[in-house]
Amino acid sequence: PEPTPEPTTEPTLEPTTPAPTSCEGRKWYVTKKGKVCTNGDQPQGTLYDSADECCDEEFGDSYYGYGSDSCKRIDVCIDTMEPTPEPTPEPTTEPTLEPTTPAPTSCEGRKWYVTKKGKVCTNGDQPQGTLYDSADECCDEEFGDSYYGYGSDSCKRIDVCIDTMEPTPEPTPEP
Repeated sequence: PEPTPEPTTEPTLEPTTPAPTSCEGRKWYVTKKGKVCTNGDQPQGTLYDSADECCDEEFGDSYYGYGSDSCKRIDVCIDTMEPTPEPTPEPTTEPTLEPTTPAPTSCEGRKWYVTKKGKVCTNGDQPQGTLYDSADECCDEEFGDSYYGYGSDSCKRIDVCIDTMEPTPEPTPEP
C-alpha cells in the first residue's frame, strides 16, 4: 500500500516488508560477479538447495561435498568465504632450531637506567637512555649521591630481580 500523508487509525494487516529468511530456508545462487555461490539476502538467477549443488552446477568442481574444491562459498549463516581447508598434517616431532621469542635478560645481564620520570634508577624491561652496569653507577652519574655503595644515599632504585624500591638502610649497630 501507498504511504498515507497523515497517521492512520487503521494500520495495514500484513507487514510491509517480508520477514528475513531463516538459515534453513535459504537458497543458494551465484553472485552477480559470477565467482561465488552464496545464500545471501538477494537471491537471483537459478536457485539451489545447497552450496554443493550450486558449485557443481555452476563450476563443476565441488565433488558433491567430498574432497576439496576451488568453489568459493559465502554462507551468511556461518560467515565464511573460503572452502573448508584440508586437515593439517601430524605435529612435528622436531622442535625449531631457533627460539621463536628471545629469552628474557638474566638478572646478571641487566643494565641500569633512569626511568622516564627521571627519579629512579632501575634494571627493568625497557632500557632507555644511558645504560649503566650497576645501580650505584647509575645513581652516581645521574644523581651524584650514592657514595659508590658506602654510606646512605637518597637515590631510589627499582631492582626487578629483588623487587624493592627503597635503598637498603644503613645497618644498625645492634640487633
